[in-house]
Amino acid sequence: MSTSIIANNLRMPQVGTTVVGRYEIVKVLGEGGFGVVYLANDLDAGGKVALKVLDPEKSSQEDFVERFRQEVRVIRSLS
Repeated sequence: MSTSIIANNLRMPQVGTTVVGRYEIVKVLGEGGFGVVYLANDLDAGGKVALKVLDPEKSSQEDFVERFRQEVRVIRSLS
């Protein structure tokens, strides 16, 4: 799978790196308007997780940040 501009941005997590001391990036699963979704190993809890990271260019725009937060709230409410 080829990745596009956001995932290739050096300000985004790269495969093999660890994010916030907890999530080891395994691969890019997909990319959209908000950012990139990665497959990651959760080093604290064990197991694999999907980790979505907001595009650095969007993170300074409050409307995108609020939409991202809203998406997180919706996903957390799913069982």
